Amino acid sequence: MNSNVSMDFFNKLLNYYNFDQKKYTEYTSIQNLNNIVLPSITDKYFSKVINKLKELVKTSDKVLIYGDYDVDGLTSTAILFLTFKKLGKKCGYFIPSRYIDGYGLTKEKVEYFHSLEYKYIICVDNGITCFEEVELAKKLGMEIIIIDHHDILDSTPNTEYIFHHHLTKFVDYEVAASSLSLYVSYYLLNNTFDSYFVFLAGIGVLSDVMPLVGNNLLILKNAYQNFIKEKYENISSLLPIENINYDSLSFNLISQLNAPGRIETDMMATIKTCKFLIEKNDANQIKNISKYLLDVNEKKKSLINSCKVLDEYTLSSTHSHSFVIDGITGINGLICSRFLNKYNHPILVCASDYKDKSNYVCSIRSPIEYDLLEFINKNKKNMISFGGHKNSCGFTISKTKYFQIATSFASEMENQFLSINTSNKANYIEINFDDLNLANYKIYESFMPFGNMHEKPLFKISINRLNLRITDKFIKATNSNSGEVVLFSNLESINSINNSSINFYGTMNKNVFNNKITVQLIAQYID
Repeated sequence: MNSNVSMDFFNKLLNYYNFDQKKYTEYTSIQNLNNIVLPSITDKYFSKVINKLKELVKTSDKVLIYGDYDVDGLTSTAILFLTFKKLGKKCGYFIPSRYIDGYGLTKEKVEYFHSLEYKYIICVDNGITCFEEVELAKKLGMEIIIIDHHDILDSTPNTEYIFHHHLTKFVDYEVAASSLSLYVSYYLLNNTFDSYFVFLAGIGVLSDVMPLVGNNLLILKNAYQNFIKEKYENISSLLPIENINYDSLSFNLISQLNAPGRIETDMMATIKTCKFLIEKNDANQIKNISKYLLDVNEKKKSLINSCKVLDEYTLSSTHSHSFVIDGITGINGLICSRFLNKYNHPILVCASDYKDKSNYVCSIRSPIEYDLLEFINKNKKNMISFGGHKNSCGFTISKTKYFQIATSFASEMENQFLSINTSNKANYIEINFDDLNLANYKIYESFMPFGNMHEKPLFKISINRLNLRITDKFIKATNSNSGEVVLFSNLESINSINNSSINFYGTMNKNVFNNKITVQLIAQYID
């Protein structure tokens, strides 16, 4: 491979990220965990939490860790549980069901765990909005400890034990709950980072799409290296070490760990998933649960593929689409992302609430240049509950509000599109078809991890129509360097293009099949 060609590709990536050589080295190097910014042990909020947890280790009081059903909640729970186990303290743990319990601690669960004689509940990745639940716990003689990263409302629950980065203010960016759990673990374990806990925190950072800056980037990179070095048996059963990269962590491992929480109504499904992370050296548990996770993930894929859109509720505009599906709410976000890839503009997807059929649970996704939180803030008076990030949100509404919300969504996205400065729109790197090769993929890989505030680059490749293979399932072209451009969605768009040269816009991917490596451009759209 011509080194000048590869250097040209490298320079295009540098320009895309506004990196000079120094910034590139800083981003791609792996810093020691000694460089992590930790909350101060003397902070008025953090010190109370740490001192109380140290006290609990020495008592016989029953302690329960109450987590969440997504990967950040699962890893946060596992970190705290294993930390207490290292210290000789037996704890219980509970992961709620999306369908039976819903998100966060409930009053019913407070009463239930009181009946089991638990005196302390540690809410992790939830709790910061549990006002009534904390008051009920106090009346019952219980105490709630909160370790959470979700947005704080006008006030906090009535407990003196809250660890939240917006209160402790040791960093000025968003962090995952698993990172907060890791910091707690560090102080409980005499200023020591357990390598497996760092790995768990890293996949929490990745799954919750935290900005890849500061501690977040440092933890994720060390997590990746820890897995390569230590080859954790439980994780390797889902993700063979020979297939490991940041993309496989995100699209394979995290997808599999999230699957039970998304589609299973069995209340033990998410607890079993957490057990898989906790019992990392138990061969029988690993064998049984990894098979279960793989099976559930296949079931999830089947549900997604068989899901139907209810056409009478579809509301389309120039710059957004709103849909109602006949599937379960746990696949909303995945369907949303699929449509986002197809249309490349903001998407709203709703499904009937499992517990209350009079409501819709909704997900919205958008390209990076939009701000979905603006839409949420303008419409929250019509929402039963809501939350999320700038380009990924969720909310619940009454079904009677659907068309009002969908119309407002279309209007807001149209207004945002018109106000988006051209320089802020997602840009792309134009490359030649022959640039899709393994040497350039290795350069591309060196810019990983990709994520929030360091998005995957979008590439543009122009290909003569005569060199395309067009079927009813894909449009594809291959080069002599084991490179491939392929489009799987919105295939009919090619019929409206009159030019002999077709522009493909997409992201780069390495595909390994039958020991053959193909470097792909997975196209999102064409023009």
